[in-house]
Amino acid sequence: MALLGGTITPTPRSTKVAFPGPVTFEYDARVMPFDPPVDARFASHPTLQRFTLEPMKATHLDEVVAIEAISFEAPWPRAAFERELSLAHAHPLVCLAHGQVVGYVCPWLISDEVQILRLAVAPSQRRRGAAATLLRAVMDQAYDAGAHWLYLEVEEGNHPAESLYQGMGFTIDAVRPDYYGRGRHALVMVLDLDSEWNGDEV
Repeated sequence: MALLGGTITPTPRSTKVAFPGPVTFEYDARVMPFDPPVDARFASHPTLQRFTLEPMKATHLDEVVAIEAISFEAPWPRAAFERELSLAHAHPLVCLAHGQVVGYVCPWLISDEVQILRLAVAPSQRRRGAAATLLRAVMDQAYDAGAHWLYLEVEEGNHPAESLYQGMGFTIDAVRPDYYGRGRHALVMVLDLDSEWNGDEV
């Protein structure tokens, strides 16, 4: 049973429903799956780099909160991120470049699905592969944990984000009218991990 979008019968794949323990990931933005191709999308940013992803820690919060404040009209307070660090079902990650936090993601593993509550990248690092790197890490972990669906929300009309998510296999599952204010609707997007993701590529 999916928490969003009705009832779905999952394809049996794993009985393990827990994220792997703390791990440091390394992904190269130059070899990530994109649509359109990496060279086309990032032609104006030839210095794509290898990112390191780590579980979010208290020592990251100054940088995380600073990115949050310039990324959202209603930013989370520091206390919200501190709470993420203490919740058993929360698995926040940070994306590092040259030792600096350039982005983060806050996914929750609930039953057999993962919901992304927050995803943000520093303005100076956008369109260089950091967001896709974070998404891929969550997809990998969700798949390995035995989750079947991955959900997120994006404001309708945020075309760069919509394009990224659709290029990585997400589809629109529902629309939430006026979710971000009058006339500003949220798109609920879902990735079926059983049919769209095999743990290696879209």
